[in-house]
Amino acid sequence: MRGYEGTAQINNAIERGEVEGQGGVGWAAVKAQVPGWITDKKIKVIAQYGLRRHTQLPDVPNVLDLATSDADRRALTTLFARTEYGRPYFLPPEVPAARVSALRRAFAATMRDPAFIADAAKLQLEIDPMTGEELQGLIGELGRTPPDVVARVRAILEAPDR
Repeated sequence: MRGYEGTAQINNAIERGEVEGQGGVGWAAVKAQVPGWITDKKIKVIAQYGLRRHTQLPDVPNVLDLATSDADRRALTTLFARTEYGRPYFLPPEVPAARVSALRRAFAATMRDPAFIADAAKLQLEIDPMTGEELQGLIGELGRTPPDVVARVRAILEAPDR
């Protein structure tokens, strides 16, 4: 948001009544940074962005649900995919399948490890990773995005008034 240095300043501006809302903020960030807004019902989430609804916001519409055409859904999927995969791990194409499988199993085991989950909870981090297979499928889907949709998304992202 223009005029503010970062999220903390925007949150303060909201508290002061200078700003009436903001978009593009993750639910986990709101829960970690300003949990009182949720418990005191100071905010209303009007829409979600991402490829799936957050489990704690089942009645809040997802922007994908509001798309009126396949091209719009594809464009939104292209924009929101990064919210699903966050910071993925990649391997070069020539890594043997057995090694890929072993690494995927190790990652999945870490995500289920009680000590890891407890540490994440202390830091107020949500653990809801994609599997390697899900990520590979999403990357494949993104790779099949029609060029006109890619051009549309690129134009939006590169617009000077964005």
